[in-house]
Amino acid sequence: MNVVERLQKMLCECLGICVPQEEIAVESVQLYADEMDEKLVPVDVLKNVTAPINAEIVSYRNEIGVEYLLIQLEIGKGKIHEVWLVDDEVVDVNSLQK
Repeated sequence: MNVVERLQKMLCECLGICVPQEEIAVESVQLYADEMDEKLVPVDVLKNVTAPINAEIVSYRNEIGVEYLLIQLEIGKGKIHEVWLVDDEVVDVNSLQK
């Protein structure tokens, strides 16, 4: 499941908000561990990470301006770190295997 589908699924299942793909903004960037915000990614998750980190960011802003954001970071060897935010507040963090 790609990151857009993951955001759609979570919004629909958890909040009852079914969002068409064309209403979701997508951005991909590469970052280094020292560029990461410790509020989003704990230091221990980034320990010994020297390669660039691929980040996929998807967001949806509803009609009253609430923004739902999912950040997926690929942290080497199939490890994925997810951060869920609502209006810039972290609401959930997951570390997954690809």
